[in-house]
Amino acid sequence: EIDTATLATIILLIISGLVCIANIVTFVAVQDALKSTTQRIMLSLAIADLIGAIGWLLDILVEDMCPYSAGIDLYGYQSAQLWTCLIGAYLIIRCSMLRGPPEYVWHIVGWGTPLIATIAVYSDDLFFRNPAPLGCWFHLGLAPLFVMTIPHFILVLLDAIFIGIIIYKIRLSAKKMGNGE
Repeated sequence: EIDTATLATIILLIISGLVCIANIVTFVAVQDALKSTTQRIMLSLAIADLIGAIGWLLDILVEDMCPYSAGIDLYGYQSAQLWTCLIGAYLIIRCSMLRGPPEYVWHIVGWGTPLIATIAVYSDDLFFRNPAPLGCWFHLGLAPLFVMTIPHFILVLLDAIFIGIIIYKIRLSAKKMGNGE
């Protein structure tokens, strides 16, 4: 029998997955939507979120999938966090009227970096089945700190810094245009 917390998690993961699918379908279906780098970066974020939701859902629903589902989950959510950070960096570059790196660099960083972290976790066999029904987790020790916690903290901090810079640039631009503060 499924407890309330697990059922709520499953429902939220399904909703999250459906929203990601709707985003992906919208990007693909709308003519010319993927001509801009911005939209392609947003599409990558939606795909990463979908990968994470699928991994976690498999983790909960299919017991024999651990550690595979945990790897999918880890890769998807680390990719999503990194893509969120890359969107902030891209917006700063665009607001600064600078020319950013070629688009393939964004994809190498957005998809490659989490892949390296996921491979590192698998190479050291760090997953185990948590007694709680919400999926696979890491063995105890310092590995979760270095693979998950520190990188996530850095990305959240970078996102906050990027938001501050973007707000500053928007206000500065509005002042230059005479639109007030």
